[in-house]
Amino acid sequence: MWTMIHSLQPLVEALQPAFTLPSAATNAQLLLGWVMCLGHHTLRRVAHTGHPEELPDHSRRHGLDPYYNFFERSAWVPQALAYRVAVLILTRLDFLGGVVLLVDDTLAHKRGQSVWGLGWFRDAVASTRKRVATASGHNWVVLAVAVCLPGTGAPILALPLLARLHLPGKGQPSCPELARQMLAEVLAWSPAGALPSSATALTPARPCWAGWTSG
Repeated sequence: MWTMIHSLQPLVEALQPAFTLPSAATNAQLLLGWVMCLGHHTLRRVAHTGHPEELPDHSRRHGLDPYYNFFERSAWVPQALAYRVAVLILTRLDFLGGVVLLVDDTLAHKRGQSVWGLGWFRDAVASTRKRVATASGHNWVVLAVAVCLPGTGAPILALPLLARLHLPGKGQPSCPELARQMLAEVLAWSPAGALPSSATALTPARPCWAGWTSG
């Protein structure tokens, strides 16, 4: 089993209150497994990478239940983790003026009859000005904090905070509706004094709804 990387230790400790003690330990091992994993980062590969002392034995049950249960049954919620990540971002980075929140959607290509939540959505990468391409997958609406990096070629670095899955079909919340839900959730942290004083000037960026498809 890998030991925690020294430079990551403060990050792991700052996020620990979002988890129970067993979940915090699993989170740390998953983080290390993700960093050390070579190739495709599936949950199975990442979990196996977290235990380099053991060769994977595909002739029997995988023995990775704690890692799968971490996402399915563990006693932690993404909102609590998002809050801790927001506190880290807003207290460790230098912001000039207000804090800008960005909202956009992204398509993760997936196929399969047993994959829940799949739909056909606009593929922004494959589309052109004259042709709209669609693809099967999960359409994630992501809210991020915009950070400017002085002295670099990238004017903005977006650090994700929250994400919502845009489900296909009538009656499901649209991308703009999901974006408004996440914006309201993050903005509600500040008036109640939940965020540090340096984060009181949260300013939602004007989203570009025109680029989104309703599914």
